[in-house]
Amino acid sequence: MTIGRLFSNTFAGIAPVSVAPYIGAQLVGALLGFLIVKAVARYRLVGN
Repeated sequence: MTIGRLFSNTFAGIAPVSVAPYIGAQLVGALLGFLIVKAVARYRLVGN
C-alpha cells in the first residue's frame, strides 16, 4: 500500500522522501500493537 501511494499523484500520495520514515512509523506501530496484545493476552491467561 505504501509503495503504491509513493507512485500516486493524488492528495493521498506520499512524497518519495517521506517513504522511509512512514514505513518506520508503521513498523513501530506494529511492534507496539503486538506488545500490547501480548500483554493483554498474558493478563487474561493469568487473571483467570
